[in-house]
Amino acid sequence: MSTISLHDIDMSIDPQKPRIRDLRLAELLGFERPRNIRKLIQRCENALKSFGGLVCSTVEPTSKGGRPSKEYYLNERQALYLCTKSEAPNAVDITIQMVEVFHAVKTGRFQSNPTISLDCIVVPKAEWARLQAMQTRWKRFVEDIEKQTVLLRKTVMREGFGLPVEDQPGLPNKPNPKQYSGLVGALHAKGWTLRRFAEVNGWHPGTVSNALAHKSNSQIARQIRRAAQDFVEAA
Repeated sequence: MSTISLHDIDMSIDPQKPRIRDLRLAELLGFERPRNIRKLIQRCENALKSFGGLVCSTVEPTSKGGRPSKEYYLNERQALYLCTKSEAPNAVDITIQMVEVFHAVKTGRFQSNPTISLDCIVVPKAEWARLQAMQTRWKRFVEDIEKQTVLLRKTVMREGFGLPVEDQPGLPNKPNPKQYSGLVGALHAKGWTLRRFAEVNGWHPGTVSNALAHKSNSQIARQIRRAAQDFVEAA
C-alpha cells in the first residue's frame, strides 16, 4: 500500500504552508498515468483556488523534446479535495494518511520515523469515526459545489431570458439540423440579434454564429444550440 512520507511534503515555498507535489499525490492515489491528475486539477481549478490559490511552476522540456508543462504544489485542503474528486479506490486511505502527515508536519511530530503508514498506526475508534466523518463532509461539500453550478446555469437562463429551466438539463450528443433549423430567423423574429443573444449569455458572437450554423459540435456549441432552442420555443 502506498504511504506518505514527510519527505513528500514541500516546505520551500512557504514554511508555514506545507504542500505536496501533484505527481506524488497522483502516485499515492494509484493513477496509471500520474500526469492525468493535472487534467483533474484544471477541471477543478475554480474550487481549488478558493482554498488559497494554485501554486505552480513551469517545467522545461528535457533533451528528448516536448513542451513546457506546469506542475502544481497543493496545500492540505486542495490535496484532500482532489482525493475526493479522484474516485480512486484508495482515496479514503490516502485522505486519512494526508490528515496525519500534514498534522505531523505542522506539529513537528514523527521526526524520528518520517514514514507514516496505516499499517503501523493504531487509530482509536473515536478518531477513526472523526476521520470518516471528515471524508463524508468533503464528499457533501463536492456535491454542493456541483449543485450550485447547476443552479447558477438556471439563474442565468431565468435572468437572461425569463425562461423556466428543467431540473436536469441535458445536451444532445449530436446536432439535429431539422430540430435547430431556422434558429437564427426565430431569434430575429423575437427581436434578438445574434450579438445580443451572445452578449447576454457571455459568448462570443462568432462562436454563436458557428454553433447555430452547425459548423461545430463542441460542448459549448451544443450548449448554445440548446439555449437558443429553449428560447425560441418559450411562450
